[in-house]
Amino acid sequence: MNDSNQKDWRLFQFLILVSLAIGLFYPLLTSKGMVELNCPFAANSVHDCPSCGLSRAWFYLYEGELELANQANSNAYKLLLLLLLQVVWRSYLLIRVDKIAYPIAMDLIVTFASIILLAGPYLKSLMFWVLRVV
Repeated sequence: MNDSNQKDWRLFQFLILVSLAIGLFYPLLTSKGMVELNCPFAANSVHDCPSCGLSRAWFYLYEGELELANQANSNAYKLLLLLLLQVVWRSYLLIRVDKIAYPIAMDLIVTFASIILLAGPYLKSLMFWVLRVV
């Protein structure tokens, strides 16, 4: 990877890292009343989507209330772990990109593998929910 491409790739990784960090802090902002967003799916559907209660569950996880988190949304553990792993992975890529033989290929492999392993059941239930609602 030449210098110009490497700088662009690092910028891209940094932007993804910032987006992941916002995703990690969003439940804290919504639970403290700093951000007020209503779910468009809850407003337009009679069925609960697989994401219902996810922000609340993450807030409970941050507070250490594991039972309440599981009751709010059982997918919260895996999705939070996915976000945390992606933050660590992207940070590593930003620091060590010049030491990795094929950084883009490694990034795709690690990202897709982690998404399939940790978010696969959630994505499957989300897909079936979309098909049921439509």
